[in-house]
Amino acid sequence: IPQMALKLQSHAVFLMEVIASIIERVGAATRSLHRHEQAQVTRQTLRSALLRARELLERYLELAPEFVAALKPAAGTLEFLFGRLASTSGAVQTSAVALMAQSWASEPALFCCFEDLCPQALPSLFRIPGSPAVRAMIASGERRVGGVVPIVAEVALRLCKGSILDAKADKKARRQYRDVKREMRRKKKLEGGEDSDEEDEDD
Repeated sequence: IPQMALKLQSHAVFLMEVIASIIERVGAATRSLHRHEQAQVTRQTLRSALLRARELLERYLELAPEFVAALKPAAGTLEFLFGRLASTSGAVQTSAVALMAQSWASEPALFCCFEDLCPQALPSLFRIPGSPAVRAMIASGERRVGGVVPIVAEVALRLCKGSILDAKADKKARRQYRDVKREMRRKKKLEGGEDSDEEDEDD
């Protein structure tokens, strides 16, 4: 909830620690069982925890180093999930850990996650386009190769270009942001001037 972001900031690292604990505990069960043996609630809980971790990272970029430290206990599960992507990349639902990697590549402040949290994330991701599962889909004449392959391509492009895919769009967004801030300052100054005038009239 955007309105709660400021209130939650002082508790954000603690929340990430709780999420990391959930990821690791549920991940332990995930690693010990084949996918078809896992209860649906287990998979849903793990997916939800990964998505909440991604949201916290995106919301509080300035806390990235603290978040990485908080997620360390779950690093084994994250590495396992990245390593398993090659065999599950054709799934109907895009893997939450792939969406997490997409998020890391979208913000320079989160690039550290690839090195400090999951060093095997990128090697695992870049093996996916050549994996047997993807080659089989291509050989069968399918036009789609699952949701993960496009994410892998996007991650590679973003990392090569400092997270920016469309330089023109980025410049335009930055210019609009500056224009909005300038307009807000102008309005604030005018309102301040009006208040001063009213005070003068009262005197």
